[in-house]
Amino acid sequence: MGVGGKAGYNGQLNDKAIDAAISDLTSNIIENMLDRPWKGYILGYEDGSLITSGGKSQNIKSGDKFDLYKEGKKVKNPQTNMMMNLPGKKIATIEIEATLGDTPDTEVSLASIVDGNIKSYIDSKDYSKLYIQVGKK
Repeated sequence: MGVGGKAGYNGQLNDKAIDAAISDLTSNIIENMLDRPWKGYILGYEDGSLITSGGKSQNIKSGDKFDLYKEGKKVKNPQTNMMMNLPGKKIATIEIEATLGDTPDTEVSLASIVDGNIKSYIDSKDYSKLYIQVGKK
């Protein structure tokens, strides 16, 4: 008579829900990454040139100019209890002289300082708080 029957478990519904959630998450991550400007890092200084991360596969070429920033202070957001970085401060402009490396993993660029002073970072060999970014127009 159809009353008191036993309902079966359908795992396909869970699979579809998980698949949709993963697709949404992936889409959100990609969209957020595309909204942020490319960022590179100073890896060292040798023979009068800064060594930066990134190269041909990031479409970096000789003559490109980037702003060099000192990262902002890290603070705790009391609303979310999460750590966040305040905006960085521009300290110099650099110009790419050459790109080196064969693969995205081994690519670096050599750059010269166009304006600004980062002598204290070069002397200390500590570039951990510096990053480069395409200049704002």
